[in-house]
Amino acid sequence: MTGGLKIPATVWRRCDKELQLYPLRKARVQEARALAYQEGWGSWPTLAWGSELAAQDRDSFMPGGGGSIYKSTLDAQLARLMSDDIAGDERIISAIDDVVEGLRGTHRQFFRLYYDKGLTMVECADHMALTRRQVTRYKHEIIERTAFRLWLL
Repeated sequence: MTGGLKIPATVWRRCDKELQLYPLRKARVQEARALAYQEGWGSWPTLAWGSELAAQDRDSFMPGGGGSIYKSTLDAQLARLMSDDIAGDERIISAIDDVVEGLRGTHRQFFRLYYDKGLTMVECADHMALTRRQVTRYKHEIIERTAFRLWLL
């Protein structure tokens, strides 16, 4: 684990909030991806500019393996996936995914109980048969890792 670094209060609150919002953000991004996929009629946006396409066709539509996608639909699909909100959420989700993947044993169990299930620190300590001090240390280490991964420290 990481050393006992003193984390500024603003960074602590931000990381704790991001960790709490993680399940909701992940669901929101997955929903946006699914909607963009449906708008593309079951295909992801891929552009294939072949020699068989005339210059005027390039501006109107471009299929990417499996049917025509009109430019407006393709633009809407790409815009949904590339909007500032979704792109920002994906950056945060990626960082937290990296943190979660690096957690092992009781740290991972604490993360699931506290951030996914929403148990209190006391409930986590009771459920894991640990002291409050131990689960507080786990929370500190997870927040520290998150702060480093989000480039806040």
